[in-house]
Amino acid sequence: MNPACTLTADPDQPVPFTLTAKAHATLANPGGFPPIVCLCGSTRFIDEFNRQDNRQVRGLTPETEKELERYSWPGNVRELRNVIQRAVVLSGTGLIASEHLPDNVLRGTAPATGAAAGSVTPIREMERDLILRALDETNQDKRKAAQLLGISLKTLYNKLAKYGIQAVKSARLT
Repeated sequence: MNPACTLTADPDQPVPFTLTAKAHATLANPGGFPPIVCLCGSTRFIDEFNRQDNRQVRGLTPETEKELERYSWPGNVRELRNVIQRAVVLSGTGLIASEHLPDNVLRGTAPATGAAAGSVTPIREMERDLILRALDETNQDKRKAAQLLGISLKTLYNKLAKYGIQAVKSARLT
């Protein structure tokens, strides 16, 4: 990782990075992060969630990078972190594509707030839904569902217990 791209894990802490003349000029624009912060933050958060959730997401597609750079990030680093966490869960492995980003990022608008928002789904709920969908697509075959999700069979069993999901067909841990 580029040492100029160091971000702290605490979203309330400042984001240190090396300023170039262009980045400094961009900082004067309150409309968003300089591209280096957005891309470095994305990489940092992808690495964090890969380790945390035992995933193998390799990065962002060029189109996704452009979408992230275009967005104004009114929620600051915390919003970037949440968007990347959601995208890592949805993509599972490979590269994060634009289809893994929330609609508000793709539209370039701030997310709705309050109870009327309705479009924001908690990560746990999304993960549970993805597990259920994978089980449905594999006719309840846990081994195939784990492969489809890009996680180990043991991790799938742990998540099934965590969410209280009971699949009909069982698989042996090897």
